Amino acid sequence: MKHDQYNNTSDPSHSIMIKDGTRLHDLYGNQALINSFHHQAIKDVAPGFEVSAWAKDGVIEAIEKQGEQFVVGVQWHPEMMAKEHTSMLKLFKLFMEHVQQTATKKVNI
Repeated sequence: MKHDQYNNTSDPSHSIMIKDGTRLHDLYGNQALINSFHHQAIKDVAPGFEVSAWAKDGVIEAIEKQGEQFVVGVQWHPEMMAKEHTSMLKLFKLFMEHVQQTATKKVNI
């Protein structure tokens, strides 16, 4: 599977499988189509993180930090897809919701 895309940057290049119980699963369900522009991949996940999505060839495509903090790392470029594939905006919207919640908590202290 190629993880270096030569087509239009907004076009999906392959699908990913998404782990149940993760933030990405809440947004996209069991699978999503993504664009891919990487030649490196995660080999080992640090303690406190979990793999939340992977390609069919086993390459890790996303990780998340366990707990309340919003830490999601993706190996694709949702910002390049968002205009034509509005479902990619969900990730940015979720991030902004967490930023607003965090800011509200700090103001109320």
